[in-house]
Amino acid sequence: MAVRFSTGEPYELAGRRLVFTNWRFIRPGHLRWNDDEGRNVSVDGDEGPLDAHFRFTEAPYGIRLRAHPAQKMPSPICPEEPWENGEINVGSWLQDDGLIRAWGTCGPESGERYLFYAESTDGESWDRPKLGLQEFGGSRDNNLFAPADEFGNVFIDPSADDDERYKWVLSQHISRQEYDRYRARRPDAWDPASDRVDVLDEATPVGKGGLILSMRGAVSPDGFRWNLIPDPLVVQHTDTDVVAYYDTVLNKYVAYVRDWDVGARSQREGLVDDRGLSWIAVGRRSIGRTETDDFRNFPLSDMILTPGPDMSPSDVLYTNCKTTIPGAPDLHLMFPTIWHTSSDATSVILASSSDGKGWHYLPGGPVLETSPFGQWDGGCVFAGPGLVEFSDGTWALRYTGYNVPHKYPRGGLVSKVATATWPHGRLISLEAERLGQFSTVAIIPPGRKLRLNARTVRGGSIRVEAAHVARTTVEAGTFGDVNPRVLAGSWSAEGRTFADSNPIIGDHPSIPVTWRGTDDLGHGDGEPVILRFQLDQAEIFGLEFDERPI
Repeated sequence: MAVRFSTGEPYELAGRRLVFTNWRFIRPGHLRWNDDEGRNVSVDGDEGPLDAHFRFTEAPYGIRLRAHPAQKMPSPICPEEPWENGEINVGSWLQDDGLIRAWGTCGPESGERYLFYAESTDGESWDRPKLGLQEFGGSRDNNLFAPADEFGNVFIDPSADDDERYKWVLSQHISRQEYDRYRARRPDAWDPASDRVDVLDEATPVGKGGLILSMRGAVSPDGFRWNLIPDPLVVQHTDTDVVAYYDTVLNKYVAYVRDWDVGARSQREGLVDDRGLSWIAVGRRSIGRTETDDFRNFPLSDMILTPGPDMSPSDVLYTNCKTTIPGAPDLHLMFPTIWHTSSDATSVILASSSDGKGWHYLPGGPVLETSPFGQWDGGCVFAGPGLVEFSDGTWALRYTGYNVPHKYPRGGLVSKVATATWPHGRLISLEAERLGQFSTVAIIPPGRKLRLNARTVRGGSIRVEAAHVARTTVEAGTFGDVNPRVLAGSWSAEGRTFADSNPIIGDHPSIPVTWRGTDDLGHGDGEPVILRFQLDQAEIFGLEFDERPI
């Protein structure tokens, strides 16, 4: 009887690129205790405690993951038109069908603010389509589409009808009337902490309420003509960047918002619940996640990332900057901005996830920090999504910099949007300081050839072995019909062993992996491959499979 596997090997990639952002794609190794004849006596054997022999196979060793700091570059979208000569800020960008699409705000020196759209094929030269939607200076021949001073984060919804293909989300204040209407409609999906009665604006009389925070959304057929959804998507304390996307694995909308790591308040004290005054001083800004089938109705978020115990007790997570590896939508990343409240400074670190739910910080320290005080971004920096790839292989993330610390008096505040860049996509490395070795899990390669983005020292090297399922173990049909013992080690690397491997030496953003004159991985159609690596003073930044289908 054929055996089907719902989880486990082999894995498939959502794209053609694999970056080791965590240990998900690396085999953890397999242990067993053998007797003197080599038979497995683990757990159920009758060998004594001193007679069995330990064996550990497919053992990864000598390797580590490390995040690399960014290089700072000016924003690639610079003022060119009269409606941009006051200021231009990129608020959101993404890659779509060979283009990098960008939205943001701009305005002339006279102070008006507009929403704009621009697009690029390479990340360097940017076109400004004439949208014909917003008049400026007596003409609609421009790339403006509405007057506004803020814009949210955009995503493309592959599940939607054409009239809602583009969506954006935004943290926004709502009126008390909207708040009351929402609570009546959704009595189980609102957070009392969203009602900041302790924060009053000039238009709000004392004692009549304060700021009320929510997540809002809009839909568009083209990214220019937007329809605001009348009701909030959810009412909770989402008072900073909100990032959302459509998860094609879960078939759900997922959003990442600000959450607060704060405990439940005792009811024994008897004080009036003044909300902000009771929790804001002890709550630590953290990151929450919420998912839904219905874009117009999100539940309250669950906290998924908090300031870790290896951070300072005064550090908080200010923004989430959820994104993915370019060309690999199944490799989830965050660039959380840490607000160091003890010094009012900020820095940006890197976190990764295999499913968007469980997150880990990557070692390597901040990937982005403020410049020396006195420079335009010498006060604080905040990263914003998403991570895009320019035509020369550079990965770029937009960030906003300020000339003064976050809570400094803002009379002389100056802010700009710039880009944090990683040439050749060298954001995360799997590296061996001396000798290292590891094997991947079994994967169905999306192509027959493999290239590495890698670097070695002068005396170092990388060798690769490609093992495929031994033909004698395969039953008729696809890998789904393979006997379970395939996964126990019935693999063959004939012709593509370490001994056959042509060593990779030097610095190569994209170098073919070859074995004695061949660059074909050697597997059959639909068959999985295990890749094994031997590293000597080397770094691997990514694997790329060719475009030619199997």
